[in-house]
Amino acid sequence: MKWPDDFINKVICGDCLEVMKDIPDNSIDTIITDPPYGIGFMGKEWDNFKYDRSINGLLGFQNWMTEIAKEMLRINRPGGTMLIFGGTRTWHRLTCAVEDAGWIIKDTIMWLYGSGFPKATDISKQIDKIKGVEREIVGKHPNPAGSKGNTFTLNQECYLTKPATPEAQLWDGWKSHGLKPSWEPILLCMKPNEGSYAENALEWGVAGLNIDGGRIGNETIPAQKRGNAVNTNFMSGGFTPEHTGRFPANLVISCHCDYQLKSGITKEQKKKLMDWLYENT
Repeated sequence: MKWPDDFINKVICGDCLEVMKDIPDNSIDTIITDPPYGIGFMGKEWDNFKYDRSINGLLGFQNWMTEIAKEMLRINRPGGTMLIFGGTRTWHRLTCAVEDAGWIIKDTIMWLYGSGFPKATDISKQIDKIKGVEREIVGKHPNPAGSKGNTFTLNQECYLTKPATPEAQLWDGWKSHGLKPSWEPILLCMKPNEGSYAENALEWGVAGLNIDGGRIGNETIPAQKRGNAVNTNFMSGGFTPEHTGRFPANLVISCHCDYQLKSGITKEQKKKLMDWLYENT
């Protein structure tokens, strides 16, 4: 492939390690990527490549990611930024891989969302299965499993059963360690500058983040003294001048409040909630 004509405004299907070989050194400003998390998600081949639950399996994922991160470092310009999504179970390995490749970890953004669903094994059902006892069906689940994607069959019937043995009754309600996923880490990384931020900006045309351009809202926030009600010496003496808009934070919230709160709430209550979310997130 020819750089840059064969790359700009195009979706390229291929092995990223092979495709990146056609990209020259120091030619990319910013990288945003969501690689496999190394958790064997739903047994999918693309996430099951070198995964097992042993330390060797986790290191296999880490080493695989380091190889990719090194190539991404090569094509990114000095001072360039990379945002890389991770999974809550393996992002410590992802962080080590990226850092070992030569990137600087500047921060971690926490992305909060409400659309996740728990994936856990029912211990009570497993006990009855071990015992070789069939459970009695007592009804259908009101919310059948399924999605419009191809992870599950849409509207797949799901039956409610009751424990068939005393042991299963004892463990009824217990599941494997499968909490409902509600956040995702995003590593904020940078390729080391050549010199200072200012020197790097002049040499390579990239440096830092446009913090002012990323402010949220256009309201005027009055000047205020920095301090802490618990520890008055913490950051005391500092002063935040009057400014427009909230500074971008390392917390991102996917809020579906407008969709979720259409019924059962007054306009005044909704406004109070939205104002609180705006001021505190």
